[in-house]
Amino acid sequence: MPGSEHSSGVPRNFEKFLGHDKTVHGYIRRRVTQANLERLTDLNSGKTLRAIDIGGGEGADAQRLQSLGHKVILIDPNESMINAARELKGPPLSAIIPGDIDTALALPSAEGSFDLVLSHGVLMYQDNPQAEVDKLVRLLKPGGTLSLLTKGLVGARIQAAQNRDADRLRSLNQDGSYVNEMGPARAYSAAKLRTFIENSGLDIIDWFGVIISSDDRREPIDEVSETELTALFWKELMLSRDPHQRHKGQMLQFIARKNA
Repeated sequence: MPGSEHSSGVPRNFEKFLGHDKTVHGYIRRRVTQANLERLTDLNSGKTLRAIDIGGGEGADAQRLQSLGHKVILIDPNESMINAARELKGPPLSAIIPGDIDTALALPSAEGSFDLVLSHGVLMYQDNPQAEVDKLVRLLKPGGTLSLLTKGLVGARIQAAQNRDADRLRSLNQDGSYVNEMGPARAYSAAKLRTFIENSGLDIIDWFGVIISSDDRREPIDEVSETELTALFWKELMLSRDPHQRHKGQMLQFIARKNA
């Protein structure tokens, strides 16, 4: 998650995102994203990786990586998110730091030092997405991996059409912009994200659509059986990898590698 302000200074209320992982929508999004990342990397190889989660929010992704034996730094500019991350149970993170990508780059010996960089739900709020991706790449060591998750344009259009939100659909069709619970944002096509990543010098390993059939499942996970949650997860995981369906994801996840 990004922090409390847009890069242009527009105030945002990201506290509304607190507890998102405890909803069906948030739980499925996180599980699918993690499963796809673990499938394409050596996260389960026993090798200890150095990772950084930019805009890591409450820390669910960072905690998962730490539980696999890796060393993880979480950075987020929102005070409420930072406080929630500090209250995580389980293996403590290597560091939890208020800030953003520029904060990360200013850390001692940060540039070119990370095996894995996560940027999940951040790019959609940036005024200059290419510059943001370029900065993320600077953190990677040769052979390192970037996981980039952001709003998908086709999925956003489908959502607006289903909700009969003509104004949002018109704006999305014009330039990809829209407004969500946190404020102004922008959705991107898979082709556009590919351009950002390839322009930054990375090689794309694969990409996925996240949340295709269960966008309306916003109820708490406590109200859903474990059997149903598991079935939803597997359905969404298969859809995320389907070349005929993945472009419809509410979020698009690209996994790319820096040349060794």
